[in-house]
Amino acid sequence: MKATQHPRRSMLYVPAHHSRYLEKTKELCADCFIYDLGISVPVHQKEKARSLLTEFLKTTELPRRELWVRVNSLSSPWGLDDLRELKDLPIHGIVFPRMESAEEITRAATAMDTANLSHLMLAVMIESPRSILQIGEIASHPRTSLLIAETTSLTIQLHLYPSRERTGLLHSLSQIVLAARAYDVWAIDGSHMNLKDTEGFEFTCRQGRDLGFDGRTLSHPSQIVYANEAYRPSPEDIEWARRIVEALNEAHAHGEALALLADQLLQPYEIDKARRVLQLDEKIRQLEAENLQSLSL
Repeated sequence: MKATQHPRRSMLYVPAHHSRYLEKTKELCADCFIYDLGISVPVHQKEKARSLLTEFLKTTELPRRELWVRVNSLSSPWGLDDLRELKDLPIHGIVFPRMESAEEITRAATAMDTANLSHLMLAVMIESPRSILQIGEIASHPRTSLLIAETTSLTIQLHLYPSRERTGLLHSLSQIVLAARAYDVWAIDGSHMNLKDTEGFEFTCRQGRDLGFDGRTLSHPSQIVYANEAYRPSPEDIEWARRIVEALNEAHAHGEALALLADQLLQPYEIDKARRVLQLDEKIRQLEAENLQSLSL
């Protein structure tokens, strides 16, 4: 059950060629960090970024976070060297840009295995129309752990006019969530690049949550608090989940399959959703308590 794993409400991209950005992650409360060797790093600083990140991760004790690295494309001059450099570093997964087929994921997984990284999770960035059309085979690949919507790239390639409501993206976003649920992987919404548009960011956080995403990638630390709040169960959600579990357990104890709660007829499978909500809340509380403790030291 996903809620028993590390929460991924906020996954902050961190350009690895700036040492001050790397150091800043020691005091930020994102659920996860994605240290970026890819698109945010200029070509002439690729090797510097790799060296800085390696030294940082080898010498720094971070608070309890989930750590990812976004590598360059394996077809680029840097992708394979990125993977080789990550051996023995305390990270949890690799993010690969623009995957459009199961064959490409197999090649990425093979490259990970060759670099002795087979123990790490593999995240796939969904950033093209072809990726959306192949989303089922991408999500069903046995090595896929996360699907990350790259909404800026999708907007451009779909020839959409950007809008706060993301109307033209909704079909693609729903396809990502549908595939994630069908094949039991995580679905992460894309970044909001207008850093001054706080209202738009908050709106799309809650829109993504309502679409079924598990969290979203972030482009700036100022967005962490909003994403964390949007993707955590509300007090009302938690109380309702508790009542669902109690009502269905009582019904089952009396030999009934259904239960009636506040004039709502509950189906047996609703107990699974309620338990996920409660377990997610518990994991978030544990993570935040550990973060508070580590940041106060």
